[in-house]
Amino acid sequence: CFLSMFLEPLDLHSITTIFTPLRYNYAANQLLTAVLIELTTRASLKFIHGFFTVIKSATTDRAIVNGRLSQLLKTPPKLNLCSQRKLLKKIRELTNHEGKQLPFWAVTGDLRHWFHEIEPDKDIAEYFGLCVRCTKEEEGAVQLEGQRGPCFVRFFKWCGLIMGASFSPVVAQSVAWAVLTYFEEGEEKIFNHEGLWQGELPIFVPIMRGGKEIAFLVIYLDNYLLISLEEEIARQVEQRIK
Repeated sequence: CFLSMFLEPLDLHSITTIFTPLRYNYAANQLLTAVLIELTTRASLKFIHGFFTVIKSATTDRAIVNGRLSQLLKTPPKLNLCSQRKLLKKIRELTNHEGKQLPFWAVTGDLRHWFHEIEPDKDIAEYFGLCVRCTKEEEGAVQLEGQRGPCFVRFFKWCGLIMGASFSPVVAQSVAWAVLTYFEEGEEKIFNHEGLWQGELPIFVPIMRGGKEIAFLVIYLDNYLLISLEEEIARQVEQRIK
């Protein structure tokens, strides 16, 4: 079902291999060492994308699939994200008691390397191959005929959720939502939620005790925020997330 949700039917026989320049071979080696991509063969891939890198921090780059010229990717559903105004209003509503503001506890965090933690569906991964120029000494190097004569390349497939693919933010948000809320709703119920893959998830996930809302959880892509009226609940939820 993921294939039909995120990818357009395409005549793959009309597509030529997209070569990523040799200058990105170092970045490919870093991705390979981090097990974010793995070597494969041209025959196992149905589509080849280029990729580029952007600076993430002073010491690391982020690799992004270049799908801008591709007709393969569907327009994804809109993400149901919380605005600052809605969040502040929700906090006021939760903490207001007879005109007075109650104290509250806040727990926030970032799910580390979240895109890389989510393995892509096999049927999708084979549509996101990479072909990177390399030297002939590299493991997995094969010789192909390029526009300027013979060259050596390696073929890779992604081992994590593909950055640059239009559907990846929706998948990342949905899986984060499911993982962070299942302990309140039940794992089976969460993963069968009808809005899980359609960008229609509730912005606020209430935590109830005795029929009363005492806390709520907000998920923003791979970031989360818990607001609770009780310190014990805040600590319990934080421990469960860890």
